[in-house]
Amino acid sequence: MKNIILLSLPLLMTSCFFGDKISSSLSSKSSNRVSPTIVTEEELISSVGLNSYESIVAQIEQDTGVTALTNNERRDTVENALSTLPDKHTASRFSDAVQKSVFQVAAAYCDQMVATNNIVQSVFPEIGNMGGDLSDAQLQHLLDVIQERFWGGTASPESLAMLRNDLEVMIRDFRDDGLPKTSLVFGACTYASSTSNKIFN
Repeated sequence: MKNIILLSLPLLMTSCFFGDKISSSLSSKSSNRVSPTIVTEEELISSVGLNSYESIVAQIEQDTGVTALTNNERRDTVENALSTLPDKHTASRFSDAVQKSVFQVAAAYCDQMVATNNIVQSVFPEIGNMGGDLSDAQLQHLLDVIQERFWGGTASPESLAMLRNDLEVMIRDFRDDGLPKTSLVFGACTYASSTSNKIFN
């Protein structure tokens, strides 16, 4: 029986944006390791439906505050990612490739969000200047906004609490490794926009 790692695949995919830092961070901090929630494919298909690709992209736009991509590379990334998706978005056709494509779309929108000061300030008003380090207060603000704006109503309170904890562990580890605020906000945004609770309904 095929197992699907639900809600945690974006954490693994985030490594492509942070290079070797995620593997060294997680291996050196084994007490912070996150245990993924595992469900069978049959449980997944019988218990959830899927949002349409259009509604997923529209939700990412709403969450990030980015309504149009202004950079050809970002637009190409989104077009290429969407072109790899199956014709019909059904639970039986869900695969890691679908979640990877959603992750790539989210990354393009989050990249533009952090590069546009007025947008990132409108989404995360207490984040302050994007230069420098992420304070504990700013980290809690980031998590609060993600839980309410990005994830609100998409899963049970228990699942959202687990997602928030996973994200906080990841951000703290990367912050301890010296990643700047811009990278941390980008990574948090990308992760939050592409978790399985954003794809399934």
